[in-house]
Amino acid sequence: MRWIIPIVFTFALLLAPQTFAATPSDVVINEIAWMGTTESYNNEWVEFYNSTQNEISLDGWILRATDGTPIINLLGAIPGNGYFLLERTDDNTVPSQTAHQIYTGALGNSGEHLELVDNQGAIVDDVNSWGNWFAGDNTSKQTMERKNSKLAGSDVASWKTANTIGGTPKAQNGANEPLQQPQQSTLDQNSLTTAPEQNQNSSTTTASDDIVSVDSSTSTANASTTLSFQKQADVPSADTTAQLEKVIYPENIFINEMMPSPFGSDEVEEWIEIFNGNDEAADISLWKIRDTAGAINTYEFPKNSTVSNRSYLVLSRPTTQITLSNEGDGLELIMPDGKVLEKVNFSKALRGKSYARKENTAWLWSDVPTPGSANIIADYKNNVSDTPQIAQVKKQAVKIIKPFDHKPAAITTTTTIATTTTIDLPSQQTASLASANTAQTRSFLTAVISLLIAFFSGLFIFVLKRKLR
Repeated sequence: MRWIIPIVFTFALLLAPQTFAATPSDVVINEIAWMGTTESYNNEWVEFYNSTQNEISLDGWILRATDGTPIINLLGAIPGNGYFLLERTDDNTVPSQTAHQIYTGALGNSGEHLELVDNQGAIVDDVNSWGNWFAGDNTSKQTMERKNSKLAGSDVASWKTANTIGGTPKAQNGANEPLQQPQQSTLDQNSLTTAPEQNQNSSTTTASDDIVSVDSSTSTANASTTLSFQKQADVPSADTTAQLEKVIYPENIFINEMMPSPFGSDEVEEWIEIFNGNDEAADISLWKIRDTAGAINTYEFPKNSTVSNRSYLVLSRPTTQITLSNEGDGLELIMPDGKVLEKVNFSKALRGKSYARKENTAWLWSDVPTPGSANIIADYKNNVSDTPQIAQVKKQAVKIIKPFDHKPAAITTTTTIATTTTIDLPSQQTASLASANTAQTRSFLTAVISLLIAFFSGLFIFVLKRKLR
């Protein structure tokens, strides 16, 4: 009878429901209601699709936005050729469907970079729609639907606005398109030319056993006819076209200086300085600056925003709405594709001092804030004495920034950002010294005259009292 136990155990394994590991594109982010529903903009939801025939466990998986919200720890399993529905806050988000899982955290209306990560830490699907969602309509509440699960999630050509309001939760997308299968062909496209005359009633023609489709809907007897070849190598795919159109962003742009704790009002006099270290003007349209502590705020540069070559851009707190915490904070400079180009952190801010870049990566607190010009840093930690020239520049700099009168140029969609060109330190010091010497001379003369007036006034009163006796 012992032989019965292994047989029963084997049959139990065969009959039990099984889950399988996933490979990239097996489970994809299939539909996103980033705009909510007609009932509420808070009714956001996300749908996955399993393109395999096997059930796949999602235990230990994570759906995360690279900006930190939302981050969803997934539970449960997604059936073969089936869907998995995530609803925000409660199960009333999509009343007609029961959610597989409830989550918290809002999707930004200006786009997100979403990553679907399996329980081994591998990214199974990636939708980088940072800066602007690929599809969907916030007014009509039509969702963003994936055309085909085999196309890259970060390819704009993979997505389309849903045909219906509210989309298709837990159902096949209305915008679904079949995956195109490449056709084999040995025909050299460059060896063929279109004929000057074609039969209007003909819809296809054959050459060298290859299928050539003829678009003759608008052709005439004397007009050229367009030939389109069913040849994968000759006709670029949507994915290839999107790759050719990818933007290469300049990288020699960085945060150069910031004023977290000015002498005056933080609400008005805080500022952030950006420097373009390239030899040509840089387009920073849709770039972002974001702080990292406290009430986190993000400032996005509008379209057609540029910074001149080797120039500075100063942004005030009223412009960015970014609050630099005096107890410690940080700033991130983010490209439109979601890449964090630079991250700078500081501890407790020092009153009246700017946090400034020294050389390439070192940062120090400076007694000489220089919004719109090259940084001047005296390393107070090492008690380095200021030269007479630096001391004079410090006096002049305080006059410049207190009260704050460096007004950054407004950024509009049609106007290039006005920037301040670099001033060589020797000429700047000379001007500062001249101005400071003039001010000192005036102060000295004023003091001498005041003393003389006080002396003679006292002497006059003394003599007058003596005579009156």
